[in-house]
Amino acid sequence: MIRPINISPLNTSQTLEYKCPYCKKFGILNLTNIIININNEGNVQEDLTGYTCPHCGNDLFEENNK
Repeated sequence: MIRPINISPLNTSQTLEYKCPYCKKFGILNLTNIIININNEGNVQEDLTGYTCPHCGNDLFEENNK
């Protein structure tokens, strides 16, 4: 699960809430130097592969790109 937090009026965000599909832990990612586009339903419209869970080290967004 990936959910943007603090969506700006331009439908962008730098903060994402996640739930790891492997270890099931929740957390917040603050993305530095990156602005993520969000659609009108609040879903992330970017490819975010490469971000890993700080708890287990697995790719957080791999499951969303299948």
